[in-house]
Amino acid sequence: MRSASRHGKPLIASALILGALAISAVGCGPSQAQLEQAREAQAKAEAAQAAARQAQEAADKATAAAENARKAVEDASAEIDRVSRHLDEMQHEREQEDEDAR
Repeated sequence: MRSASRHGKPLIASALILGALAISAVGCGPSQAQLEQAREAQAKAEAAQAAARQAQEAADKATAAAENARKAVEDASAEIDRVSRHLDEMQHEREQEDEDAR
């Protein structure tokens, strides 16, 4: 369903242009202005589709950046925990040495 909406507008506009050209070939079709409107509609649909692709690419990049940031925070938290445990061990050893020295 998503691909139909993604490609539907340019296909519809193309079909309209082809239909208009076929009808005009037999002499009872749309005016030149109507044909130009159909071409403009197709161009706008193609531009919208390109903008949607760019937006999707930007969203994909933002998702990847967010995942990288999450991993960095996770790594930093793990390092903080490791250092904290090490400091606790050092403090415990000092306290033990002080008690043994008494």
